[in-house]
Amino acid sequence: MKNNLLVYIDLLFNLICGITAIMVIAFLYMNPPSVKDKDIESRAEYLLVLEWDDSSDTDIDLWVKLPDTTLVYYGNKESGVVHLERDDLGTANDSYLQTNYVRVNQETVVLRSVVPGKYLVNAFSFTWKEEEPLVVFVSLIQVNPYRVVTKKEHTFTDMGQEKSFFSFRLDEDSVEVFPHESRFVSQGVRNDF
Repeated sequence: MKNNLLVYIDLLFNLICGITAIMVIAFLYMNPPSVKDKDIESRAEYLLVLEWDDSSDTDIDLWVKLPDTTLVYYGNKESGVVHLERDDLGTANDSYLQTNYVRVNQETVVLRSVVPGKYLVNAFSFTWKEEEPLVVFVSLIQVNPYRVVTKKEHTFTDMGQEKSFFSFRLDEDSVEVFPHESRFVSQGVRNDF
């Protein structure tokens, strides 16, 4: 009788070990390990950053004309390796994080690699909700190695204004910044205003 009891206990123990092993394997396949942030490479060579008063309701848009004359703006957020990361609408699309209200008026265009040629950088006041003039800044930032290549400012006073900030020429080894006065937003390119 004692031998029969040991056989049943041994069988029960092996059955429990087998079920446990199957459950562990099943759970591993149901929940694969998540991808770590460092496993995803986010590459950028240059940034164009448009900034204005964080408390402003006005929508200022960044427009970039690429060497092939393609425009990157809120209506065409990417072209090749150039991407508009966020279309900021003033305070209209600022968000809540727990109990803090995040107020940042900033648009960023990322150049993920160097495409040689001349780039034109303008800004356009899409909406206007100000009583005072609004100072707007655009910076060209080289990411690797980090340096602010240029930072320019213009003052907007009304809706529908277009300001030319600068142009720059890229090649594999250098970047040159030039002034320019080209209006490409208000010359018929933008037909939904």
